[in-house]
Amino acid sequence: MDVKSVHYPGDPAIEHLVKEYGDCLVCVRYRYDAAKHKRYQTVELVVREETWSEEVRFLHGPEFDAAIKRPVLLDLRPHEIDLVRLVKEHGARWDEEHQRWSLRYDQAVQLGLRQRIIDL
Repeated sequence: MDVKSVHYPGDPAIEHLVKEYGDCLVCVRYRYDAAKHKRYQTVELVVREETWSEEVRFLHGPEFDAAIKRPVLLDLRPHEIDLVRLVKEHGARWDEEHQRWSLRYDQAVQLGLRQRIIDL
């Protein structure tokens, strides 16, 4: 099928669909099937939102799983008692060699600690 036109939220032609789907609506496409002489109106919706990182976005399957589950070191200061307690509750372990807390990458990101990840 050929796509003849695409409309995005803000276009008056699809205002009724914006009301129906809200912020989940990405775009509306009009597809044409020449063999059947049919026109189809399709919508693209956001159905799930997840955090990703530049380094893992092109990985798939086991490679992706390994990348997001790898341990990373966190830059936490001793006086940040509540933050240390939080990462410990999520399975962080003390890395004696580097004198830092180690936590799975996906958990660190989920806790909003991406900026605290240390690159060695």
